[in-house]
Amino acid sequence: MSEPDEADAEEKGPAKDEADAEEKGPVKDDAAPATTPTAETAAETGAPKAKKKKRKPEAAAPPIDDPRVREIEVMFGAGDFVRTKEIADELVAASDPRLVDVGRDYLYRIGVDPVQLAFLGLCAAALIAIAWIYIPH
Repeated sequence: MSEPDEADAEEKGPAKDEADAEEKGPVKDDAAPATTPTAETAAETGAPKAKKKKRKPEAAAPPIDDPRVREIEVMFGAGDFVRTKEIADELVAASDPRLVDVGRDYLYRIGVDPVQLAFLGLCAAALIAIAWIYIPH
C-alpha cells in the first residue's frame, strides 16, 4: 500500500489543503517573468539587480504656427481630401523642412495603399484566369 487511499484524501478535505497552502507561502498573481530579475529575486538568489537605463528627456518640437497646417488638419478631419491634397502640395513646396514633413505626411495618408493595389491586381488576374478556363473560346 504505497499509494494513499481515496478515503484518506477525502478525510484531509479543504482544511488540509489550506494548511499546505500556508506552508508554501502566498501566491503572487503579478509575479515577474523568471528571466527578469527583480529586487526581491535578486536579494534571494544573490544575483545583481537589473539596471534601468536613464533616458535623456527629448526636447519637444515647437508647434508649427502656420495657418496652412491648421487648415489641412481641419480639412482632413472633415473628409475634404481634394482640398487636403491641394494644401499638402503647397506645404511640400515650402522652404521650412517641418512644413515639408507635414505635407508629405498628409499626402501619404490620402494616397493609394500599395496593399490594396496588389490585392486588386491579384483579383483581376484571378477573374481573367477563371474566365479563360470556363468560357469556351
